[in-house]
Amino acid sequence: MNQVKKKFGDPKEIIEPKGKTSKNKPPITRWVYDDYIVYFENNRVIHSAQPRSLNFIELPDTPDIPDTTQQSATEPH
Repeated sequence: MNQVKKKFGDPKEIIEPKGKTSKNKPPITRWVYDDYIVYFENNRVIHSAQPRSLNFIELPDTPDIPDTTQQSATEPH
């Protein structure tokens, strides 16, 4: 972890492991940078990835979607 921080600086966000960990389910920590995420198992890098969307933390505004739940039985679906 120190080598990553030394090379790339402080992450924008650190996402700590959730839930119980064990020998078969080690803690996975994610460091979020502007263009990529680094995944750690304990203190060892196991993967880095560029998300498909850079809006992976904050969801974008959703467009208005018409409510189709009130259709009558005679209207086609």
